[in-house]
Amino acid sequence: MIEVKVIPDPAFLDLAERLKVGLLPVIDKETRLTTGYAKRLIIRSTARGRTGLTQGMWKTEKITEGVYRIYNLFKHVAFLEYGTGIYGPFKRWIRPKTAMFLHFPIWSANTITGWVRTLKVAGMPKQPMIAPNKDKIINDLRIRISNAIKRLTAATGGK
Repeated sequence: MIEVKVIPDPAFLDLAERLKVGLLPVIDKETRLTTGYAKRLIIRSTARGRTGLTQGMWKTEKITEGVYRIYNLFKHVAFLEYGTGIYGPFKRWIRPKTAMFLHFPIWSANTITGWVRTLKVAGMPKQPMIAPNKDKIINDLRIRISNAIKRLTAATGGK
């Protein structure tokens, strides 16, 4: 499983407690909206798939007030995000564990036309979905919460 937590800056949460003007529900709402925005960005970054399984498996969940997570339970998503083999975090060739060689089908027009046997494969480079969108998500959350605080303080007369 791979996940992203959308958490407001602790300074905003401290301000919400000090102001005591119901800012936490506003922060929660803005965080929820940013989570939706983040999920759309990640799904758009996942659009290179053939079947749409990866896109359809992104879910959002509220953890606590103001904290949400975006996650995907599809098994291969972590391999897409971080890469495999020599391109992945362990920087090693992929070798067979129980057989003498790796055995892969060659597909053509939805039929197997042959087989490839090899002792090792390099793996695949990472195809990140979350990392390229991280800064956009953080900036969106900051802007939304800052604007909400300005609206709320203006409505309460700056108290």
